[in-house]
Formats: sequence, C-alpha cells, structure tokens
Amino acid sequence: MEHDHPTDAELITYAGRFYRRPGAREQAVRAELRLSATRFWQLVIAVLDSPGRIAALPQDLWPVVKRLDEERLRRMPKAG
Repeated sequence: MEHDHPTDAELITYAGRFYRRPGAREQAVRAELRLSATRFWQLVIAVLDSPGRIAALPQDLWPVVKRLDEERLRRMPKAG
C-alpha cells in the first residue's frame, strides 16, 4: 500500500476475502493496512452505510458489498 489510508476498495476487498484460519483477516489488516481490527470494521461499516461511496466502488466489488451487507443485517437484533 503506497498511501497512509486504505481506499474504500481496499477495505471492501479485505473484508470480502476468505481466510482459512480464525484471526487471519485481523492479522492481515494489522500488517498490511496498519489498522486495528476495530478501526478496520468501523471503516468498512462506514462504506456500507454510504450509498455514494458504494456507487463509487468498482463494479466487480458490488457483489462483495452485497454479501457483507446481508451478513451484517443477519447479525442485527430483530425488532419487535
């Protein structure tokens, strides 16, 4: 990574990757993006909450965004 802050595309790419070992994503994020796991997920959620930022992503990442958003919605407590 050549810059100080990861791009939205980099965040979504890391969030959408499959890792075989528990904690492997967090290790990669810490080593390669230089972010804590908490900060990483805060930034990913900020992207998912912003239709304008999603629209600006390359189209090949849209299926990843859709999957991440569906997973997040499944984890939310049910109202009612």
